[in-house]
Amino acid sequence: MNKPFSTEQFLTVFENSILPFWLMQILLYVLAFIVIIFAINKKNYSDWAIGLIMSLFWLWMGFVCHLINFTSFSTATQIFSVLYRIQGLLFLFSGVFKNQLSFKYRSDIYGFLGGIFMLYALVFYPVLGYFFRHLYLVSPVFGVPGSITIFTFGILLWSDKKVPTYLLVIPLLWTVAGFREAIDIHVKEDFILAISGISGVILLLIKDRKSI
Repeated sequence: MNKPFSTEQFLTVFENSILPFWLMQILLYVLAFIVIIFAINKKNYSDWAIGLIMSLFWLWMGFVCHLINFTSFSTATQIFSVLYRIQGLLFLFSGVFKNQLSFKYRSDIYGFLGGIFMLYALVFYPVLGYFFRHLYLVSPVFGVPGSITIFTFGILLWSDKKVPTYLLVIPLLWTVAGFREAIDIHVKEDFILAISGISGVILLLIKDRKSI
Protein backbone atom coordinates (compact mmCIF):
# COMPACT_ATOMS: atom_id res chain seq x y z
CA MET A 1 0.00 0.00 0.00
CA ASN A 2 1.30 3.44 -0.91
CA LYS A 3 1.88 5.99 1.78
CA PRO A 4 -0.97 8.52 2.11
CA PHE A 5 1.72 11.20 2.11
CA SER A 6 5.47 11.50 2.44
CA THR A 7 7.40 12.49 5.54
CA GLU A 8 8.18 15.84 3.91
CA GLN A 9 4.50 16.48 3.18
CA PHE A 10 3.60 15.47 6.74
CA LEU A 11 6.04 17.95 8.28
CA THR A 12 4.96 20.66 5.83
CA VAL A 13 1.49 20.41 7.36
CA PHE A 14 2.82 21.65 10.69
CA GLU A 15 4.82 24.42 9.05
CA ASN A 16 1.64 25.61 7.36
CA SER A 17 -0.80 25.10 10.24
CA ILE A 18 0.95 25.33 13.60
CA LEU A 19 3.11 28.38 12.95
CA PRO A 20 0.16 30.67 12.09
CA PHE A 21 -1.68 29.33 15.15
CA TRP A 22 1.08 29.64 17.72
CA LEU A 23 -1.22 31.55 20.06
CA MET A 24 -3.68 28.67 19.80
CA GLN A 25 -0.81 26.36 20.71
CA ILE A 26 -0.43 28.21 24.00
CA LEU A 27 -4.17 28.01 24.61
CA LEU A 28 -4.18 24.24 23.97
CA TYR A 29 -1.50 23.77 26.63
CA VAL A 30 -3.40 25.97 29.08
CA LEU A 31 -6.58 23.96 28.49
CA ALA A 32 -4.71 20.68 28.94
CA PHE A 33 -3.31 21.81 32.28
CA ILE A 34 -6.78 22.94 33.34
CA VAL A 35 -8.03 19.41 32.60
CA ILE A 36 -5.32 17.93 34.82
CA ILE A 37 -5.82 20.44 37.63
CA PHE A 38 -9.60 19.96 37.63
CA ALA A 39 -9.16 16.18 37.83
CA ILE A 40 -6.71 16.44 40.72
CA ASN A 41 -8.46 19.24 42.63
CA LYS A 42 -12.08 18.45 41.84
CA LYS A 43 -14.78 21.12 41.94
CA ASN A 44 -18.52 20.98 41.28
CA TYR A 45 -17.96 22.16 37.71
CA SER A 46 -14.83 20.09 36.98
CA ASP A 47 -16.42 17.21 35.09
CA TRP A 48 -18.43 19.20 32.58
CA ALA A 49 -15.49 21.59 32.09
CA ILE A 50 -13.20 18.64 31.28
CA GLY A 51 -15.81 17.23 28.92
CA LEU A 52 -16.09 20.60 27.17
CA ILE A 53 -12.32 20.96 26.81
CA MET A 54 -11.94 17.44 25.44
CA SER A 55 -14.71 18.24 22.97
CA LEU A 56 -12.83 21.36 21.85
CA PHE A 57 -9.61 19.36 21.39
CA TRP A 58 -11.24 16.88 19.03
CA LEU A 59 -13.19 19.55 17.14
CA TRP A 60 -9.93 21.47 16.75
CA MET A 61 -8.32 18.43 15.14
CA GLY A 62 -11.30 17.83 12.87
CA PHE A 63 -11.76 21.38 11.63
CA VAL A 64 -8.21 22.70 11.64
CA CYS A 65 -5.43 20.11 11.70
CA HIS A 66 -7.13 17.61 9.39
CA LEU A 67 -9.79 19.41 7.37
CA ILE A 68 -7.57 22.30 6.27
CA ASN A 69 -4.26 20.49 5.79
CA PHE A 70 -4.36 16.72 5.53
CA THR A 71 -7.38 16.42 3.26
CA SER A 72 -5.33 17.23 0.18
CA PHE A 73 -3.27 14.07 0.74
CA SER A 74 -5.75 11.17 0.91
CA THR A 75 -9.37 10.13 1.20
CA ALA A 76 -8.63 8.36 4.49
CA THR A 77 -7.60 11.62 6.13
CA GLN A 78 -10.85 13.22 4.98
CA ILE A 79 -12.74 10.39 6.70
CA PHE A 80 -10.80 10.90 9.93
CA SER A 81 -11.50 14.62 9.74
CA VAL A 82 -15.21 13.77 9.99
CA LEU A 83 -14.59 11.18 12.71
CA TYR A 84 -12.66 13.71 14.83
CA ARG A 85 -15.58 16.11 14.67
CA ILE A 86 -17.96 13.31 15.63
CA GLN A 87 -15.72 12.49 18.60
CA GLY A 88 -15.80 16.13 19.65
CA LEU A 89 -19.59 16.11 19.58
CA LEU A 90 -19.65 12.83 21.55
CA PHE A 91 -17.54 14.42 24.31
CA LEU A 92 -19.88 17.41 24.29
CA PHE A 93 -22.93 15.14 24.50
CA SER A 94 -21.66 12.81 27.22
CA GLY A 95 -19.60 15.24 29.27
CA VAL A 96 -21.67 18.43 29.13
CA PHE A 97 -25.27 17.63 28.18
CA LYS A 98 -25.67 14.18 29.74
CA ASN A 99 -23.17 14.58 32.62
CA GLN A 100 -21.96 11.00 32.10
CA LEU A 101 -18.28 11.71 32.72
CA SER A 102 -16.52 12.03 36.05
CA PHE A 103 -12.79 12.39 36.66
CA LYS A 104 -10.66 12.13 39.77
CA TYR A 105 -6.97 11.29 40.09
CA ARG A 106 -6.27 8.22 42.23
CA SER A 107 -2.90 6.77 43.18
CA ASP A 108 -3.37 3.42 41.45
CA ILE A 109 -2.39 1.85 38.11
CA TYR A 110 -5.03 3.94 36.32
CA GLY A 111 -3.81 7.17 37.85
CA PHE A 112 -0.17 6.33 37.18
CA LEU A 113 -0.58 5.23 33.56
CA GLY A 114 -3.01 8.04 32.78
CA GLY A 115 -0.51 10.55 34.13
CA ILE A 116 2.28 9.02 32.05
CA PHE A 117 0.20 9.28 28.88
CA MET A 118 -0.69 12.92 29.51
CA LEU A 119 2.88 13.82 30.42
CA TYR A 120 4.10 12.15 27.24
CA ALA A 121 1.54 14.02 25.11
CA LEU A 122 2.37 17.40 26.61
CA VAL A 123 6.13 17.20 27.13
CA PHE A 124 7.89 14.22 25.61
CA TYR A 125 5.95 14.25 22.33
CA PRO A 126 7.33 17.64 21.16
CA VAL A 127 10.71 17.02 22.80
CA LEU A 128 11.18 13.73 20.97
CA GLY A 129 10.14 15.44 17.75
CA TYR A 130 12.95 17.94 18.26
CA PHE A 131 15.55 15.27 19.00
CA PHE A 132 14.46 13.23 16.00
CA ARG A 133 15.79 16.11 13.91
CA HIS A 134 12.53 17.88 13.29
CA LEU A 135 12.18 21.57 13.98
CA TYR A 136 9.94 22.83 16.75
CA LEU A 137 6.60 24.00 15.34
CA VAL A 138 7.45 22.29 12.04
CA SER A 139 7.02 18.90 13.71
CA PRO A 140 4.16 17.28 15.61
CA VAL A 141 3.41 19.11 18.86
CA PHE A 142 0.57 19.00 21.38
CA GLY A 143 -2.68 19.66 19.56
CA VAL A 144 -2.17 17.28 16.62
CA PRO A 145 -3.98 13.92 16.30
CA GLY A 146 -1.26 11.77 17.87
CA SER A 147 -0.73 13.84 21.00
CA ILE A 148 -4.43 14.60 21.53
CA THR A 149 -5.33 10.91 21.24
CA ILE A 150 -2.67 9.90 23.76
CA PHE A 151 -3.82 12.67 26.10
CA THR A 152 -7.42 11.50 25.69
CA PHE A 153 -6.64 7.97 26.85
CA GLY A 154 -4.69 9.47 29.73
CA ILE A 155 -7.58 11.51 31.08
CA LEU A 156 -10.09 8.70 30.47
CA LEU A 157 -7.97 6.46 32.70
CA TRP A 158 -8.60 9.03 35.45
CA SER A 159 -12.37 8.55 35.17
CA ASP A 160 -14.04 7.50 38.42
CA LYS A 161 -17.16 6.07 36.83
CA LYS A 162 -17.87 4.02 33.72
CA VAL A 163 -16.76 5.64 30.47
CA PRO A 164 -19.36 5.26 27.69
CA THR A 165 -18.03 2.71 25.20
CA TYR A 166 -18.82 4.96 22.25
CA LEU A 167 -16.16 7.41 23.48
CA LEU A 168 -13.44 4.79 22.96
CA VAL A 169 -14.17 3.70 19.39
CA ILE A 170 -12.81 6.62 17.34
CA PRO A 171 -9.67 7.20 19.49
CA LEU A 172 -8.91 3.46 19.26
CA LEU A 173 -9.37 3.49 15.47
CA TRP A 174 -6.93 6.39 15.22
CA THR A 175 -4.31 4.67 17.38
CA VAL A 176 -4.24 1.83 14.86
CA ALA A 177 -4.31 4.03 11.75
CA GLY A 178 -1.96 6.62 13.22
CA PHE A 179 0.53 4.02 14.40
CA ARG A 180 0.66 2.48 10.93
CA GLU A 181 1.23 5.88 9.35
CA ALA A 182 3.87 6.70 11.97
CA ILE A 183 5.84 3.63 10.89
CA ASP A 184 5.46 4.47 7.20
CA ILE A 185 6.60 8.09 7.50
CA HIS A 186 9.02 7.59 10.41
CA VAL A 187 7.34 9.83 12.98
CA LYS A 188 8.79 7.98 15.96
CA GLU A 189 7.04 10.06 18.62
CA ASP A 190 3.75 8.52 17.46
CA PHE A 191 4.92 4.96 18.13
CA ILE A 192 3.33 5.03 21.60
CA LEU A 193 -0.10 5.53 19.99
CA ALA A 194 -0.85 1.81 19.81
CA ILE A 195 0.30 1.29 23.41
CA SER A 196 -1.93 4.08 24.71
CA GLY A 197 -4.95 2.90 22.75
CA ILE A 198 -4.77 -0.83 23.40
CA SER A 199 -3.72 -0.62 27.05
CA GLY A 200 -6.13 2.24 27.72
CA VAL A 201 -9.15 0.41 26.32
CA ILE A 202 -8.25 -2.87 28.06
CA LEU A 203 -7.79 -1.19 31.45
CA LEU A 204 -11.00 0.80 31.09
CA LEU A 205 -12.98 -2.32 30.17
CA ILE A 206 -11.48 -4.17 33.15
CA LYS A 207 -12.35 -1.30 35.49
CA ASP A 208 -15.87 -1.12 34.11
CA ARG A 209 -16.40 -4.85 34.71
CA LYS A 210 -15.22 -4.49 38.30
CA SER A 211 -17.73 -1.70 38.89
CA ILE A 212 -20.69 -3.78 37.68
